[in-house]
Amino acid sequence: MRLLNYQTPVGKKLWQQYRLRQTGSSDPTYIRQDALTRKVFGRPCSAREAVAKVVRDIRAQGDAALLRYTRLIEGFRTTTAGLVVTVQERKRISQQVPRVLRRALRETAVHIKAFHKSQLQTPCKTVHRTGVKVSERRLPLDRVGIYVPGGVAPLVSTVLMNALPARVAGVKEIVMATPPGCDGQILPAVLYAAELAGVNTVYRMGGAAAIAAMAFGTQTIPAVDKIAGPANIFGTEAKRQVVGQVGIDSLAGPSEILVIADSTADPLVLAWDLLAQGEHGSGAVALLLSPAMQLLQQVKQAIADIVKQQPKLRTAQASTVLFQVKDVGQAAQLADAYAPEHLSLQVKQPRKVLARIRRVGAAFLGAITAQAMGDYTAGPNHVLPTNRTATWSSPLSVRDFERYTSVVEYTAAGMKKEGLAAILVAETEGLKAHANSIRARLSQPKKINRPQKNPGKYRLDSVTALRSKSNGRARKTIARMD
Repeated sequence: MRLLNYQTPVGKKLWQQYRLRQTGSSDPTYIRQDALTRKVFGRPCSAREAVAKVVRDIRAQGDAALLRYTRLIEGFRTTTAGLVVTVQERKRISQQVPRVLRRALRETAVHIKAFHKSQLQTPCKTVHRTGVKVSERRLPLDRVGIYVPGGVAPLVSTVLMNALPARVAGVKEIVMATPPGCDGQILPAVLYAAELAGVNTVYRMGGAAAIAAMAFGTQTIPAVDKIAGPANIFGTEAKRQVVGQVGIDSLAGPSEILVIADSTADPLVLAWDLLAQGEHGSGAVALLLSPAMQLLQQVKQAIADIVKQQPKLRTAQASTVLFQVKDVGQAAQLADAYAPEHLSLQVKQPRKVLARIRRVGAAFLGAITAQAMGDYTAGPNHVLPTNRTATWSSPLSVRDFERYTSVVEYTAAGMKKEGLAAILVAETEGLKAHANSIRARLSQPKKINRPQKNPGKYRLDSVTALRSKSNGRARKTIARMD
């Protein structure tokens, strides 16, 4: 943990490194020397190389490769039938979840579902012009794959945050992949959350192999239209390599929070907020900006005291950096340039400060509002843009599980009124077939369904604007080529 004055050269240099995410984020090209990499791939290799091989093998060999990598990487030996968690298993294991946790998950699901229902688009109104109707049709995706990481802290909330928006959108089939333990077991709370969210099928598989299986399909796993959910460096790299074959939600980077606080903030509350974000590990970043040096020193001391009592939070402590800034206005300017995933405003007038910040994934207003509430029961999605992608992207939503179709319908009157303009643009682009496809409908509308002997004989020779004696409007005529 470091405490710096932003106004100094050292402070500005370090801030710039954090703003550009040049602080040791996971690098998919880094050559890994660990024993598991050597065992699975026969030599040291980068995550990018390893994932490329997994993706190729899954695409070519299907279930055989999936079972092999499940055994080698996850340590779980099974058959194709064992990849699927049966409905009976799901119901039986879900009953192991304590009643109080089931109630908490149901409450969380209600809030998430209610918020995402508010995102449903009302039917697009048909736009009418003379002889023209244009509109838009909203359709849900057919099949979506949800990835839920395993590891030390299985993210139960991730099941709800990814599957419920898809269900609200009207997705017909939701499948979920999550890595099991060596015994093939999945955390009961994860399966209970899947039941709450309406997940149709759960698969015991993880990492790059699971992403590739859902993207390309195997003999057992059906290919999906889109994959959503966080993953480690291998899973994220797999999403990068299969995009185009399948849609993805995003390429999530390490978790991050930026807190702006003034002298009214509570140092202990700030300390816990920063450590809470840092405990995500894997490059997570927690930044605090404040003009109050005394507050910053108190936060630093509070974090040190907490870590003495809870040594497991040392990694989170190392992820924390405190910056003294000139004032809250400068903090807002820096925050907007940073485009953080999470923004906590623990100042007197948080809404006024937020009005100065345009680029942020999720904002939490006031000292009483814990950022951690956004991970669970608040309702908005906790799948947020990281790595400055809040500059152009948004939180996961119902819209991520929908597709839109434009619907266009012309009458003869509409074609006559607008066709000439379209012909002019097409011929300017040198696209004569485009122009002639329109001209053919204008020249002989009564014979529109009959094959033309010489469809290429019609072109725009001249546009003559003639004043009509009756109404004074300009008439446009299309001359026939001799």
